[in-house]
Amino acid sequence: MTYEALDWLYIPGLSHSGAGFLTPVFFDRDILTYFYNHPNYAVSFGSDTYGTLYTKEGYISFGVNENGKLIMWLGDLDKLSSRDQLLLAAHNVPSDHAIGCEFYDGQIEAVFTGASQERRLIRVSGKFAAALIEKFELLKIFKMDAEAATLLKALCRPALFTESEFGDAMERMTKLFIERLDVGPLKDMLRSLLNQDERKKMEGLRELKTLQLWAERRLGMSSAGEILAPLFVLYDLRVAYKHLLPQSRAEEMKKSCRSRLNLPEDASLDNIYTTITAQLEATFIALTQAVCEISSTPR
Repeated sequence: MTYEALDWLYIPGLSHSGAGFLTPVFFDRDILTYFYNHPNYAVSFGSDTYGTLYTKEGYISFGVNENGKLIMWLGDLDKLSSRDQLLLAAHNVPSDHAIGCEFYDGQIEAVFTGASQERRLIRVSGKFAAALIEKFELLKIFKMDAEAATLLKALCRPALFTESEFGDAMERMTKLFIERLDVGPLKDMLRSLLNQDERKKMEGLRELKTLQLWAERRLGMSSAGEILAPLFVLYDLRVAYKHLLPQSRAEEMKKSCRSRLNLPEDASLDNIYTTITAQLEATFIALTQAVCEISSTPR
């Protein structure tokens, strides 16, 4: 394989290992697509730039640098089977010397690696659900827990950020955080807070509009529309990238989504993904805080 021996000598912390074990070897990120889809491999990201590749014989850690290149240690690669080494060798690229990422921080600097965006998002949505259960006598906001298990495991940052991969990620998030919303209990709670005309209109509302109305009337969130905006953007991203639409309509929706995320028109899919995930996390944090601050008895 191609690697730069001088990296081992000059990058801080690497030469402490013997015989060049910690020499970084670089690969095109597209090899991850193969591993994602092959039944004999599994890929897991513990954080946004620190992952693990599992094989039938064991596992190997890797990083993703600022240029989107995969990084593995030469000594770890030596432990892989010949077949796995050949697969990786076909995607081996010259060193760009950019080693800074959570992989390097965790393995060399012993810096604790935070949870990935996806794990954080799952965690805060779970806290929102738990707050509702505690505040409103076992009110469950999410349904189909068993069906969601597979989606939760598959929720990860796209490997290459093709439109297909990005669309798949938006669809998983939509199913997990929008389509699983159980609006029945929310509507039951709202009926005593609405007049007759409002109750009639409410019956035709779907998940997000029901959640917004409930947040406004039950939680007293005057800015509920703004706080829930990332969920509406997520829904539109799924439509734009996964539904069959006239091209002009799809492009119009994509442009609108970038604008509502406060991103430039030429924002990359990587940037859109990072932004929408972070904003969804903030949405669930705000909802949880509002639930915790109100009385369980309507005013």
